[in-house]
Amino acid sequence: MSNICLSDGEWKLMKRLWENAPCTITRLVALLKDETNWSKHTVITMLGRLEKKGAIIYKDGGRAKLFYPIIKESEVT
Repeated sequence: MSNICLSDGEWKLMKRLWENAPCTITRLVALLKDETNWSKHTVITMLGRLEKKGAIIYKDGGRAKLFYPIIKESEVT
């Protein structure tokens, strides 16, 4: 598999997903709050980018989507 290039912000979000998956958007906002203070909207935008890059997937978790990383940390540059 070819390496996926992540921005600094995408890297921060992926790091939280690798440590805590599966995660809801609300949980990711809470996990990133101290480090980034990102709004829910910002996290949603970043998740969309990561999904397009093939780094994450989500599954319907009932009330909220559950996000999972589908790449390993070692596959990212």
